[in-house]
Amino acid sequence: MQIYGRPADFSQGTGQDALMGVFHVGDLNGDSVDDFVVTGRVGPNSRGFYQVYSGATLSPLNARMSYNQFSFIGDHVEAVGDVNGDGRTNLALSEVIGDHSPIIVDWETGAVVATADSSMSPSATPGQRGAPLGDINGDGYADWASGTESNEGVVIHLGPDARDHAQIYGHGSGGLCSPGDLNGDGIADLVIGSGAYNEIVALSMPSVQVLYTIDGDYDPFFGTERLGASLDAIGDIDGDGIGDFVAGAAFIGAPSLGDSNPHPGAIVLYSGASGEVIRRIPGPVGRAPLTQWGLPADNGSFGTYVQSEGDINGDGYNDILVGSHNRWYFEEKHGAETIVSGKTGEILFDLELMDQQDPLTSNYGLGGAILGDLTGDGLAEFAIVGFGDWTQGFDTGVIHIFKGFRTDAESGCTPTPHSGGVAASFRFDGAISLSRERLWAQVFDAPAHSFGLFFGQPGASDLPAGPHGLCVHGPGAQRITPVVPIDAAGSIDIELDVTGYSGNGTWLAGTQWTLQAIFRDAGSPSGGGTTNSKIVRWAL
Repeated sequence: MQIYGRPADFSQGTGQDALMGVFHVGDLNGDSVDDFVVTGRVGPNSRGFYQVYSGATLSPLNARMSYNQFSFIGDHVEAVGDVNGDGRTNLALSEVIGDHSPIIVDWETGAVVATADSSMSPSATPGQRGAPLGDINGDGYADWASGTESNEGVVIHLGPDARDHAQIYGHGSGGLCSPGDLNGDGIADLVIGSGAYNEIVALSMPSVQVLYTIDGDYDPFFGTERLGASLDAIGDIDGDGIGDFVAGAAFIGAPSLGDSNPHPGAIVLYSGASGEVIRRIPGPVGRAPLTQWGLPADNGSFGTYVQSEGDINGDGYNDILVGSHNRWYFEEKHGAETIVSGKTGEILFDLELMDQQDPLTSNYGLGGAILGDLTGDGLAEFAIVGFGDWTQGFDTGVIHIFKGFRTDAESGCTPTPHSGGVAASFRFDGAISLSRERLWAQVFDAPAHSFGLFFGQPGASDLPAGPHGLCVHGPGAQRITPVVPIDAAGSIDIELDVTGYSGNGTWLAGTQWTLQAIFRDAGSPSGGGTTNSKIVRWAL
């Protein structure tokens, strides 16, 4: 489904829309299905608005709500709980009125419940990020945190008058999230990120004492990773009973990925208990033309935003929606959205290609949300924003809503180092889908200037056998690609013909296959080597 911005109607004196955002806000109307908020700007003065949509019917639950004519409402919307004790969930809205202070509103009527008190300077544009905290001071009212557009600070707001409880100076331009109780005192804690300072800080609530600090890497040529510019809670990934979180590092550079791309980006999953890295996931490789200096023009910026509020593929773990606002697709820079498995870290679905054949559709990778299970099938739906869509008029925008899908991919069959001293790795780029028709198989760190090919086999196989240690072996094993060259960087990048495959066995939605690459290694005793395998469950 699509929600389009409205064109201008000059006979009614209305300007055109520019849809800007979509936000998951939980079940607001009590029908047991999560709802969501759409935001945008309208008219010659770019007056901001928000509107709540029913997750069950995908239709509006209220009229469009907007405030003074120069407000830019909707840069961020957060459901913060019942702030004023009336039994209804309130919304925190960013950048609304003259001094840019965030306000708390009744979700349905738009009535202002409270204007956040803050001594932050108006130029800091407070309220640009938000995170609900629950009741951290025991007064029966919901509390919440807000950050600034600059690095001036983060404010903890309490109760019905949104008064300041504490201000944490020097942070706030990045993400905010509350993974839950991190230190066992029964009170939800707060994690704040600062992309400009390249760090993440976990704070105990309500004392605001530092639990731990995570510093991003710095490279003298590529600069900082901008770690923490985006954050979200992801649930308990490592099984220790404490909530974890995911951070974007959209400016992570070449040295840490073995890539000449200036800023491909990455996301990092962290333990909420300790701040230790659970998993680091680099962004998909772009397919951009080379610059005049011979470097890829694709800066990627995987991790521009991260969002994780639902299980898209039904494996029991929250998955991650990741934006890459600088991703190229061949000759066009459109941005991209990627679904990453929270359980395995595998890329499940990449939306680089969605609508990209239409040159009027662009500017993905800057906004989206996982919406919860809207259809009752146990799978979370998700939405993305296309800021540059022209369907209803110049830059009116579109919000695409996608159903959840049962697919997964896990790495198996750990490879051994080849004669070059490193192990080659196998990754997917694209959608693990039989209908999207765009899936690339990639190999990294193989022997340069050699050759390889990919094998497949029905079922799951994680036990190496045969002369080269293949996990894919036996009567069901078959080639799924021709022999392909390995380039000077030790890489293969080949598109799989998922719809036209006609080997032994059929690729059907829900079927499981094991895929693996084998390559020529002239320096090894066996003359060959293998990558890890991918155990795949195909989606339609």
